[in-house]
This record gives sequence, C-alpha cells and structure tokens, in this order.
Amino acid sequence: MTNADEAGHSFDVVPMRRALVVEDEILIRMDIAEALRDIGWEVVEVSTADDAIDVLTRYSSFQLLLTDVQQFLF
Repeated sequence: MTNADEAGHSFDVVPMRRALVVEDEILIRMDIAEALRDIGWEVVEVSTADDAIDVLTRYSSFQLLLTDVQQFLF
C-alpha cells in the first residue's frame, strides 16, 4: 500500500501485523514466535490462558491468535 504526504512525497504504509502465541511448551512457542518474526510479524508470547486474557485487555487488536499448538513430526 502506498500513500502520499501533503508535499507529494510517496511512502509505503505497512499495516501492523500482531500475533498472540499462547503455548505452554516453551520450545514450540519460541519456534512459532521466531518464524512469525522472520516474516515481519510483531509477536506477543504467553504460556497460560490467564496471561493471554491479561494481554488481550492491554492491546487493541491482534490479527492472529495461536493457542496450544500441536507439533507433528513426519
């Protein structure tokens, strides 16, 4: 998305992408958070549902919510 200021300069507008990862297994949570950050997401990590509720009351919005992710090995 491109926008322009009053002087006619154009600049890119990058929409904020924020994800909340709720996972009690720390290694799974860290892997998911790292992968999301690598593709430009802001990530908030918590390990419990209570922490997730607290975070949800402090932030205005999330575009992605991942909870209790199952990791499958093939």
